Amino acid sequence: MKKILMTLAMGIMVSGVISAQNQKVVRMHQNANIQKELTPEDIAKKQTANMKERLALTADQEKKVYELNLKYAKDQAKSREIIRKERESMAKNFKEKDSLVKNILTPEQARFHTLYKQMQRQNMMSKRGGNGAKGDMKGEMRGNMKGNMNNHMGGNMK
Repeated sequence: MKKILMTLAMGIMVSGVISAQNQKVVRMHQNANIQKELTPEDIAKKQTANMKERLALTADQEKKVYELNLKYAKDQAKSREIIRKERESMAKNFKEKDSLVKNILTPEQARFHTLYKQMQRQNMMSKRGGNGAKGDMKGEMRGNMKGNMNNHMGGNMK
């Protein structure tokens, strides 16, 4: 009887820990979404409030820290906007180049080109911790693409 009660108690504790971890992850994602919507002023207020609480800032210190936090929050907002625009420009250039390359290739070559790009994207995702391709898939695809291209092109791809 004691063993059953102990096992039941352990199960309840483990499920409680798992539940708490899941709630923490959900809160982290919710906080990440909220962070994106905050203005530089909101960010500066939040940072200043945290510092005031942790460091027991005086009113004068709080004012100075807020001004400093606001300056840097505005600078970061500008930097994020510049980076966003650069990413958009790069994406546009990649799409344009890809379209021009596909106009040069035969339909079969274009298909293999698309497959190769998908494989690269999956490989990059797996390196970042996503659910991309791993291991020998890259070698298999490369070998298959070379073999297929050699069969259709009559050449020696290495």
